[in-house]
Amino acid sequence: MEQKVKKVLTFKEGCLHIGYEPSYVYKLTSSNRIPFSKPTGKFIRFDSEELDRWQLSKKNVTIEEQRQIAFSYIKK
Repeated sequence: MEQKVKKVLTFKEGCLHIGYEPSYVYKLTSSNRIPFSKPTGKFIRFDSEELDRWQLSKKNVTIEEQRQIAFSYIKK
């Protein structure tokens, strides 16, 4: 059976979704290093898809990808 993923997450749900402690997530939100919303100006909310993109945003490039980038650059 397919499990439905909730789109808008509370602060606690967001912490569980990304697997970080609430104290660290507060640091991330206070420094604007993680995407979040405060629709009423009080409570933090997260978009689950944005959190997923954020977690995957700092992708490491493989050696083969580095070679391809370098080769493309040299060809120019």
